[in-house]
Amino acid sequence: MSDICCHFLDIAVSDGKSGSASVSGALSLFVLIDEGQHAAAAAAGAGGGGGGSSGSGNKMELMSNPLLPSSRCSDVPLSCQPLKRDAYLGTVHLKTLRANAGYSLIFKRKLFVPSSAVEREFVENASLAQLLYLQTSDDVFNGSIPCSEASGGEAQMLANAAAGIAVDQGAALADVADAAALRESALALEYVPVAWQARHTPDEWGGALFEAVGAAAPCACDGSSIAEVVDAEAEQLRQELVRWAQSCPQWGMCTFHVRVNRDKRAPSAARAGGGAGGAGVGSTPLMPQLELAGGAMELELLLLGINAMGVHIVHPGTRDVLRVFSFADIYRWGGTASLFSLVVWDTTRDTEVELQLWTREGPTIAGLVVEYINTIMEDRATPALPKRSLGTSASD
Repeated sequence: MSDICCHFLDIAVSDGKSGSASVSGALSLFVLIDEGQHAAAAAAGAGGGGGGSSGSGNKMELMSNPLLPSSRCSDVPLSCQPLKRDAYLGTVHLKTLRANAGYSLIFKRKLFVPSSAVEREFVENASLAQLLYLQTSDDVFNGSIPCSEASGGEAQMLANAAAGIAVDQGAALADVADAAALRESALALEYVPVAWQARHTPDEWGGALFEAVGAAAPCACDGSSIAEVVDAEAEQLRQELVRWAQSCPQWGMCTFHVRVNRDKRAPSAARAGGGAGGAGVGSTPLMPQLELAGGAMELELLLLGINAMGVHIVHPGTRDVLRVFSFADIYRWGGTASLFSLVVWDTTRDTEVELQLWTREGPTIAGLVVEYINTIMEDRATPALPKRSLGTSASD
């Protein structure tokens, strides 16, 4: 399916040496399962006295894995899951259909390795560059890449929002006369991440965004500007937003909902050899558990993030990175239908520790770790290409 998407988006690479496989390998279809539709169907079945599968309560049996997960993770939310390259779409459809759950398919980038030769294609290929911008802007405006005080604060958040509005509206901004018109015609408040919205009233946000858009896109706001100038201004704003996102630790991070396992008697997927993707060296039967500062381990849910920097423990509310373990620090990992385990080297305690997480996506997480490690190793074996900044053409 990834190859089909690449074909219709005209993003196949012409270079036979790197090949379209290297680029399409960085892209993937993600499946987002609508558990709300399943819950509604289950409620309707229960209300009608039916005893079919929709009212059985085992809603995950056919939604993401044919195995029955532990009851301890049955209420852990599902994430937007990347599909394997050889995944059969018909299987995904049948599983969700039998579980009375809807789903959406999202085509976007899965692997982000900064030094990879693939990066050149994401700069020089217009379709790839636009796809990367759309994914980046979505992550920025929905808060997946947060704009914290350390990364620029409110001023940077307004600059990001202004860039998104200017790129989406283009020359139509010349017809926006005031802040109220901007809120109505451009839906400006949708560009303010939820974590920021309560800090000001809608009117205050409208006024601040109106000023920020005028400063960021003066050509688009000027009705006398020619189309080529407006387009060039929009392209510059796209590049600035992507560059800012690249400077954040959450850049390229694929996150999964998890719950910390506090029952040390539970089996370890990593010590038992793991599920799909389990690998690494052996570990001792009894092992200290990973500790997080500030009571983070007591949170009901956490996010487990994976990108080229390694495996991250992420706060689900603020999206702050609580701990990060490089792939070199990970000794063993493994995933099952209900559990994901990591054995890592804890530099703060100078010892091996284990982290067990209840999740319904253990094999998916383990597989993504394997993909990143393989991609990084392949990239290191490939001669480095000259570094190019965003917007630099091949002729420069």
